[in-house]
Amino acid sequence: MNLYKNITKFLLVLAVSLPATLAAETAIVIHDAWINQAPPGTDVTAGYCMIHNTGTAEVKLIQVTSPDFGRVEMHRSIVSDGIARMVAQDSITIPGNGGLTLKPGDYHLMLFKPGKQLVAGNTVALSFRFSDATSIEVIATVRQPEAGQEDHSQHH
Repeated sequence: MNLYKNITKFLLVLAVSLPATLAAETAIVIHDAWINQAPPGTDVTAGYCMIHNTGTAEVKLIQVTSPDFGRVEMHRSIVSDGIARMVAQDSITIPGNGGLTLKPGDYHLMLFKPGKQLVAGNTVALSFRFSDATSIEVIATVRQPEAGQEDHSQHH
């Protein structure tokens, strides 16, 4: 009889926890990650990507790291009283069933102290960590800045 009760308890716990385990699977997709090629001798550059949240609940991007850089910060470019400036962000909200593009002139990554000179075509590893405990590894491609694109290397 005890064996029957133990099996029943086990199956009940399994039935209750299985949907939570399945729901914990990531709903975040990151694509088109790229980094500006910085001028030689510059110790900061900017990174961009598209983040999609296919889940219904919003999540926050809370940290980005890279073994190829000394430090990565999340920033947002804003214009206030006609003056453009960057504001560091503790987190960036990704809405449920939505997305956010990190792009020049808006939300973006600032990557400090590269371990080596990065030229167009190189790749860089980035690790994104979210408030729902999701962690996603991404490979970003180094690109030449496009004409008219902001150069963040002089902002720091």
